[in-house]
Amino acid sequence: MSGKEPVAVLLCFRHNEPEVRLCRAISSTAAQAPEGTMFFLHADGGEPAGGRKALDAAAGGCVVDWTISSNSAGLATGLNRLIDKVLARGEFEFLARMDADDVSAEGRLARQRDFLQHHASVDILGTSCRELDERGNFLQTKILPAAHEEIVSRLVWRNPMNHPTIMLRRRVFEKGLRYRTDVRLMEDYFLWIEAAACGFRFANLTEPLLDYTRDSGFFGRRSGWVQACAEWKARRYAARTLQVSGPAAWVSPGSAFALRLLPAGLQTFLYKKLR
Repeated sequence: MSGKEPVAVLLCFRHNEPEVRLCRAISSTAAQAPEGTMFFLHADGGEPAGGRKALDAAAGGCVVDWTISSNSAGLATGLNRLIDKVLARGEFEFLARMDADDVSAEGRLARQRDFLQHHASVDILGTSCRELDERGNFLQTKILPAAHEEIVSRLVWRNPMNHPTIMLRRRVFEKGLRYRTDVRLMEDYFLWIEAAACGFRFANLTEPLLDYTRDSGFFGRRSGWVQACAEWKARRYAARTLQVSGPAAWVSPGSAFALRLLPAGLQTFLYKKLR
């Protein structure tokens, strides 16, 4: 590698997302971005409520490429469209994720790209993050395992990657992997399972390079019978795909199922204790 490989940043958001929040997310990720970084933005459900001008400006000197869907297609569909667009261009070795309500640490993209350039075997790189509430109050620092072996061993138990912090090599998607459109709130989890099964290698930087917004409705959206069944299926899929047998193949799905049936407040308490 030349040491100057550009980065493609993928951001899929609802068309009515508050402009100030989007601008903050984009500008924070663009801060000290590597030369040649380009933002690929997908507005889901129509033109952005505040237009495109402010969002283009928030990217600073980075080029912005737009995709607009007239109908609400969802996160997975939007990201898959952006991935196909990036791969068709050919010049991007690294694809990075970002969400509309999160803030990247200054220089995040450069640090992740530098790590990948110096660790050729790593395909998918995340970072730790700071969790904040919707008012910007600090909740906790979420530190995830750094080494590939520990990350993969945890996949059957929980999601060991912070999706908005991810940077991937293009070869992950050239293999044919994409976000599944038939799962809700777990699109990234299924992608990691399938990537691990294909032999791709993971790593996390322990330094928190993103402020993640965990609003008051976070666990409420992940509660109830439907989500409990989805969690059971996801953990069983992980066990089968990664060839995990024994008690873990059943205890993990069972505990995830039970957790999603608990009240949101109790889930919050357990989340803090178990991290």
